[in-house]
Amino acid sequence: MYNDPDYHYKCTQHVKKLAENRIQLAKAQKEEYKALEDFQQVATPIHWNIHLILKPKIKIWSTKNKNYRTITKRIELDLPPKFISKIDFNFKVDESIISQEELQILYNRMRQITKNYRVGTMTLYEQAQAREHEFLTNEIKQIIESFLQTNNEDEISLAAFKQYHELRKKRLDIEAEKSIYFLSEQQVEGENENLQQEQQQEIIIAPTLIQHHLLKLGPRFIFNDPKTASRRRRTELATLKRKTGDRFLEKGIIPGRPDEQFIGELDVLLQNLHDTSVSKQNKNKDITLIRESQLIQAENNNGSTFRKKKNYGRLIKRLKHKFRLANIVLRKSDKSKVFHLGKLEDYHPLPDLIKRTNQYLSELGLAKWITQKQNELLSIKPSEVELAHLYYLRKAHKPDTPLCPIISGLKHPTIKISKYLDDLLRPLF
Repeated sequence: MYNDPDYHYKCTQHVKKLAENRIQLAKAQKEEYKALEDFQQVATPIHWNIHLILKPKIKIWSTKNKNYRTITKRIELDLPPKFISKIDFNFKVDESIISQEELQILYNRMRQITKNYRVGTMTLYEQAQAREHEFLTNEIKQIIESFLQTNNEDEISLAAFKQYHELRKKRLDIEAEKSIYFLSEQQVEGENENLQQEQQQEIIIAPTLIQHHLLKLGPRFIFNDPKTASRRRRTELATLKRKTGDRFLEKGIIPGRPDEQFIGELDVLLQNLHDTSVSKQNKNKDITLIRESQLIQAENNNGSTFRKKKNYGRLIKRLKHKFRLANIVLRKSDKSKVFHLGKLEDYHPLPDLIKRTNQYLSELGLAKWITQKQNELLSIKPSEVELAHLYYLRKAHKPDTPLCPIISGLKHPTIKISKYLDDLLRPLF
């Protein structure tokens, strides 16, 4: 079995990219059509005639733009067209007469001649396409500039035309980018693999050795932080007092002075435990045993590293800073003793999802597909939802077993709508 958690992610990147391009193109077409309708309503006769004159030229420019970008991309990926790549200068040489070294020199010269032909032909082809693209671009630009300079009597029509032309050019650029996407899939792995990796390589901010061991301690490791302990001590003690009091009342016993005395002594003990300096803690045998039990895993792996005094607060601050630089989000995985490191982009879309869900419900309410009561029932509050996330559970007792992917979406913004539809449709089945 393939033991790579990113296998499906890597193999479906082209599908994701194609879907994103289609959505982006659809949005651009919608914006262009809306701008064309606005321009048609306010256009003067002169402006509309100029638009009709430019329309066939823009269509030809779109074709030339796609051709030029395709040739440029083919040169970048070393993928010449068929009418160039099918030519291979090669002839047979009698190996029984010519020596092996001289024969290799001849074959190398043949390949060099073929390579020079391909490079020269591709360069000439690219120059011809670039000239056609440049000529049409300058012609369209001159027409628009002269049109803007001589016809300023109607600013509304002029502004509508400029907006429509910009959106049309944006849509044509997206179509051109979409047309050359397939070339990357045709690239053969080999000579250009290292270059492609260098171009796509991101800056890796790796943790130091000490920070790495600190992360390996897992979510159960707790370091001594007096400030954090002081903030949480009162809340935790109040919760403990309430729970013990409830248990006493269940047994028919009224909590009194012993309960308060126990909470007070525990408060003093915890306060002394966290406020004591490191030198005094080393003299205290019990506290030393507690610290050693928390660091036993790190001492087994690197005994000489963690025996020294370490400022864990500073280490954690530096780790947080590195996470922010690398856009990494740290989460504790469910039913596991390991951390999950995810990208910040995976956790970012929550506000947009909440806004779009509420907007969709409002549109349904305005269209009278749902009542006002249903709209209030299904509406989303930011404090009640969280983004659906993917985490992995590792089966440590089974070596060479891939991580088990689990999607948690119990608090997703659309879960209320899903449950509401489930309640309506389930009786039918």
